[in-house]
Amino acid sequence: MVHSVPKKLLKQPAIPPIALYHGTSPELARIILKDGLLPMRRQYVYLSIDIDTAIQVGRRKSNKPVLLQIETDGTMKNGTIFYRGNDIVWLANHISSEFIASHVQE
Repeated sequence: MVHSVPKKLLKQPAIPPIALYHGTSPELARIILKDGLLPMRRQYVYLSIDIDTAIQVGRRKSNKPVLLQIETDGTMKNGTIFYRGNDIVWLANHISSEFIASHVQE
């Protein structure tokens, strides 16, 4: 699966579920909670509609992933635009740290 191509993939804006999730390592979670969630080398930030998928993604980076919960209503009011990636993935350009809560997984 190619995540980054030279030209940005154009998506149609859509209204996401009230909460979305992102799984990551404890080290990256600390940075995200400070600076927000950025696409880094990808075109968009990838978010999951369910906790299990986000934890599975987070386990690719750590055996004790951190689950980040995104409060979508507030971040949309702050100017974030969401895009439907597929049935379980939503995309955004950036998520401000003020709309992210963390939960350590056991």
